[in-house]
Amino acid sequence: MARKKLNFEDAFSRLEEIADLLDNDISIDESLKLYKEGIEISVFLDKELKTVKKEVLVLKEQADGLFKETPFDTEGEEDYE
Repeated sequence: MARKKLNFEDAFSRLEEIADLLDNDISIDESLKLYKEGIEISVFLDKELKTVKKEVLVLKEQADGLFKETPFDTEGEEDYE
């Protein structure tokens, strides 16, 4: 991956692009280069998801009509910790 700072969306788009390129008939050297870049991007994306997960709060309405901040519940989803 280029050493410039990518945002999540750009990094994800690049990862999709790499996956498409790897589906084509390319040299083993180019495949390895793209694979390594893809791994770097996936590590970046994983870190970003972990950071966001910690920041997300869900407001749940209580019986008295007030809202209470509670940690984001990812039940049934992959754990990114």
